[in-house]
Amino acid sequence: MRRVLLGDSPIPLSPTEFSLLSELALNFGQVMLPADLLRVFWGPAYVDDISLLRTAIWRLRRKLEADPSNPEYVLTVPRVGYTFAGDSS
Repeated sequence: MRRVLLGDSPIPLSPTEFSLLSELALNFGQVMLPADLLRVFWGPAYVDDISLLRTAIWRLRRKLEADPSNPEYVLTVPRVGYTFAGDSS
């Protein structure tokens, strides 16, 4: 259905935000490398465009997190990548 709920509330996500969240959730608890995420979602020409990924993560956090500056779901692993740490259900 390509639908995201936070509690009982639907969260409107762009196709890119939804796909990024899906990839992180499918790899629950694993750290995803920025280059891998960039390659999957934007193509090989973008593997070094970390600002593109940071912006996408920032937008996703603004929609999902109660406090985007202190995320509970989409976490940064410093100098490594990103992981999804929310409820796996």
